[in-house]
Amino acid sequence: MRALMTSTLVVLLAACGAPDEDVPADGWPTVPDAPGPIVLASGLDSPCGLALVGSELYVADEGSDRIVRVPVAGGEVTEVAVLHGPSYLAAAGDDLVVSQRAAGSVSRVRGGEVTELAGGQVSPGRVRTDGDDVFFIVEGAGSDGAIRRVSIEGGGLTDVASALATPRSLTVAGGRCYFTELGTGHIGFVSAHGGELPTRKTDTRGTPYAVAVDTAASQVYWVEPGTRNGGWVRRGNLDLGTPISVGFTAPGPRDLVLTGEKVVYATSYTVSASPRGSGAYQDLAVATDACDLLVDGETVFWTDRARGQVLAVALE
Repeated sequence: MRALMTSTLVVLLAACGAPDEDVPADGWPTVPDAPGPIVLASGLDSPCGLALVGSELYVADEGSDRIVRVPVAGGEVTEVAVLHGPSYLAAAGDDLVVSQRAAGSVSRVRGGEVTELAGGQVSPGRVRTDGDDVFFIVEGAGSDGAIRRVSIEGGGLTDVASALATPRSLTVAGGRCYFTELGTGHIGFVSAHGGELPTRKTDTRGTPYAVAVDTAASQVYWVEPGTRNGGWVRRGNLDLGTPISVGFTAPGPRDLVLTGEKVVYATSYTVSASPRGSGAYQDLAVATDACDLLVDGETVFWTDRARGQVLAVALE
């Protein structure tokens, strides 16, 4: 059934046609079908954020006001901490940092104890950490969004960038914070230390939802919705220059992670992958609405908020 659904989706996209720009003369190469995902945990209540520590996944189970732990191979779900409306997670050693959209807070979880690091935030979203500091998105309302930094031990809350128009994605790499802005359709970066204005790339095709960075390869990847027929995986240098399209995607690409050879992204209906060099996308799973993606080696993990599940699939 999954293979049939995947084939149907690909046929429909082919019938609609891909955008002509950047498509090689001989078209994108075909990619074989992938095995379906396995369910690692079910019965959760609106799970979203994911973090990996060793061989265990930590999940922000937003609807049940708790963070839970799930073995990467599946198994018993264990409650780790109780806190109001956890949204996104990041790990720093054995510590977890968590944004709480409904509570307007960013907190640290250490040994099951919850410590608020920043309160009074307007819709805190994606959260990252370099081990010493915590960086997080404040989506705000209109153009009062921000990227903020606070010590993982508490204190020193400061703006890295302000006056952002609904920032969504955040990646911290190479001393910079890379971000996307839903309100302007821009992608940009700013020094992680703050004190400077952001650099933005404004000639995007649609609103880029997610960004991922490989500093060793001096590459930045992002996804652009493109047209109703499909979107694009784009790649540029660390300054967002010399952008090229490296893959056509299913409609509405959003969350994005990198493996050694592939770009993995989610839409509202699929989890899919494209080669980092160039090529066609491959559906890893269909009929799934991923809230957060995480990759470890050649395994992709994600949460499906609507189904209350944590899932995984191996890349081929």
